[in-house]
Amino acid sequence: CYEKELKRNPSLKGKVVIRFTIGETGRVTEFEVDEDTLGNSSVISCIRTTVRMWMFPIKDNECPVAYPFVFMPSGS
Repeated sequence: CYEKELKRNPSLKGKVVIRFTIGETGRVTEFEVDEDTLGNSSVISCIRTTVRMWMFPIKDNECPVAYPFVFMPSGS
């Protein structure tokens, strides 16, 4: 997600914190952006699509998760 946009904007950097819920089936059932200093809607949209495809082990209950992504060009 980030690498594609980095080609368009070589100085693109920031932090995105997402919150999602892993449902009992192991699929992501809810998704929201909790923090975004990256400010790039294409990267956020791609992250949303990618996270919704993730699969986790099946559990007896839902599991809320908050996960930070910190993006910066290599060599920074």
